Amino acid sequence: VSSEVQETPDMIQESLLLLWKALDTIPGTEAYQKALTLNPAYVRDQRLLLKFLRADRFDVPAAAMRLAKFFEFKLDLFGEDLLVQDITQDDLDQKDLEVLYMGRGYNLPFRDLAGRLIIFMLPQSVDIPIRSFLRYVFYATMVHCEDEETQRKGQIHIIYLVGQAVRTQQIPQRQEVKKAWATL
Repeated sequence: VSSEVQETPDMIQESLLLLWKALDTIPGTEAYQKALTLNPAYVRDQRLLLKFLRADRFDVPAAAMRLAKFFEFKLDLFGEDLLVQDITQDDLDQKDLEVLYMGRGYNLPFRDLAGRLIIFMLPQSVDIPIRSFLRYVFYATMVHCEDEETQRKGQIHIIYLVGQAVRTQQIPQRQEVKKAWATL
């Protein structure tokens, strides 16, 4: 477990300025630029940007890449209308909501010894459209990241697979999910 970054107001402000500059110099920021045009206040919101800086332990180039990929992924999953707003349950369609409410994951009511959020996952042998699964995971991840302690200390996932048989038709689907999620 790595130690928590000691944040100071000066370090935060300097990192935010460097992040904005870095975003102007990295390739693949079309969705970010579109979001910036649509709603600069959302895109430059310090609370949003801090999530990405904290995720990469204030490594500005890495945070800039993560933020650019975030907007690309969000644009692909939710479209331009939702690009510059927080995703809520109201933004999920019926299939997404079914995935959300099937009880695949639970936040435990305590944290691990390092202070990380613990998410206990119970995969089910149900065929789920990949897009709905990715929209569910995106929504759930963003909800978890609202908590500053989780931003600073992280989260862990415990996946209980005992008694779960992997069906051969699930393997290509799992590979596609893994590939899509790797972009973040």
